Amino acid sequence: MRRFAFVVGTAAVLALMLAIGGPAYAGTVQKPVTYYVNDDAAGVNDGTSWKNAFTDLQSALAVAVAGDSVWVAAGTYKPSVSLDGSADARTAAFSLKSGVALYGGFVGVERQLAQRSPDPALTVLSGDIGVAGDATDNSYHVVYASEVTGAVFDGFTVTAGQGDRFTGAWELRQRDSRGAGMYNYASALTVADCVFSDNRVDGVTTFSIAAGGGMYNEQSAPVVTNCAFRSNWAGGAFGTLSWGQGGGMYNSGTYGSYPDESWPSISGCTFDENFAYCRDIGDGGGGMFNDTGSATIDGCTFTQNSAGHGGAMVNYLTEAVITNCVFVANFTTYSGGRGGAIFNMAVTDILNCTFYKNGWRLMPSGPEPRFRPYTQTGGAINCYRAAGTITNCIFSDNAVRSEGGGVAYNVPRGGTLTNCLFFNNIRWQPNYDAPEISHVSGVSFPGFTELDNLYDVDPLLASPVAGDFHLQYDSPCIDAGETLKHGNLIWPWTLPVVDFDGDKRIVDGDCDGAPMADIGADEYVPDLPGLRAFITALVDDGVIDATLADTLLAHVDAASEALARDDDAAAIAALKDLIADVKKYLGATETALLIETRASAVSEEI
Repeated sequence: MRRFAFVVGTAAVLALMLAIGGPAYAGTVQKPVTYYVNDDAAGVNDGTSWKNAFTDLQSALAVAVAGDSVWVAAGTYKPSVSLDGSADARTAAFSLKSGVALYGGFVGVERQLAQRSPDPALTVLSGDIGVAGDATDNSYHVVYASEVTGAVFDGFTVTAGQGDRFTGAWELRQRDSRGAGMYNYASALTVADCVFSDNRVDGVTTFSIAAGGGMYNEQSAPVVTNCAFRSNWAGGAFGTLSWGQGGGMYNSGTYGSYPDESWPSISGCTFDENFAYCRDIGDGGGGMFNDTGSATIDGCTFTQNSAGHGGAMVNYLTEAVITNCVFVANFTTYSGGRGGAIFNMAVTDILNCTFYKNGWRLMPSGPEPRFRPYTQTGGAINCYRAAGTITNCIFSDNAVRSEGGGVAYNVPRGGTLTNCLFFNNIRWQPNYDAPEISHVSGVSFPGFTELDNLYDVDPLLASPVAGDFHLQYDSPCIDAGETLKHGNLIWPWTLPVVDFDGDKRIVDGDCDGAPMADIGADEYVPDLPGLRAFITALVDDGVIDATLADTLLAHVDAASEALARDDDAAAIAALKDLIADVKKYLGATETALLIETRASAVSEEI
């Protein structure tokens, strides 16, 4: 009764306070505020409008609280506030706040977020705070987040961070040799549509560790989408010969605790020409280094990244999951390097990825040919000490000097390699022997399972030399992959619902009525170019005559023109006309059924 009386009494007091206009409770929720930043603003510069915008981002961060947004106009902004009150100017960084959203890409007149430009090059956050062009006095970190949750960082280019602190307390030197572009500690935030470029970290002493040139994530779970990591560097940059881990990105530890722990989620990102200096097996990963935890990487592209081991990626004491990714022309820079694209030292699951031309290196000098295999083992992947699962992947034109042009295993037990396609992977030591096919090596160990892989079969990619890794309409990869279950093997994670560029996964690409996942990063979707190529091939093979083909292709062209003007109904009508002509001229033949089935499949996708 007393508890009830207290509740009733409290309600009465609240009602009275409301009646007399007093505050119902302390700490009334503040209405979210949008602050404006424009380095060209000429008003009173209080951040309340574009006219009166702050002229520096640091001022907006000083007043913003959870729920607020900061809109930043095109320009270059440099940090000026120290992380810890240090007299060292290089500790200046843009410190993110929980619940505060930062957006770049504005001209300085917009009233809605959707009106800004999607180009992150417009709004630049630069660590070049000292003498212009002199990296030795740049910020150790450009962007910094410690115990930050719910923040958004969207639409910026982050550049010129220089993590190479050689003085002060050991823990500070450790901190400031990591995450030159962005440093995240014990944080869960969103990073989208950003570029991290030309950020570098170096260790405090010879053979120490420098990590995460572009982004460093420790005990953090950032959701990173549609970002680019370009020409970032870890280790060995300034003469100390420190080892590097993750030129583009470093991930370590978990955010939170069981059962609510989480890890970095990286999707739709590109990692290009990042570098990590190392020779020790526990270091490397030009594009990314996954230390502990279970990072997920989906729909990303890794191109021309390099490191002593793991040109694109190292997975060390982690359970990383990699899906729908493309690895192109990644390589090792150490003559004993392992894993032109990926070096696995942990149980890593790799699903529906495409590996092309990894393990080759353009040598800066020496005998011809200058462009030649340089990775020692595992042109695409080297599984070392732990195998994991590799399923539905394409391995084409990768190379090594020693063993495993596609995949090399150096593990004691376990592992699966299923439904993958291997083509033209080679082993070659110039001046020693001629190139020889070498797809997979070291598979004779207990518990290893190898099922339904395709060897020496061209995957028929659209144009890999031009960077187009879509499947042609007649690729052997179409509907040749594992869906979820294969005999006693079950893929341990949910199959992604889309492929590397957002098309639906799984599609009946070969139109046989039994849809299966495709091999590789692309899920082939029946389309008009594929239908055109199929009809043209029937003419080339003498199955139908050229006159009929011209009639059918005219319908295909009509459908294409309709789609170009966003008239789906007209496109479908054109395909119905095509099917009618097929029946008219070919009757109930097998060829007629094949053309009709493919035309119907294209119509369904429209």
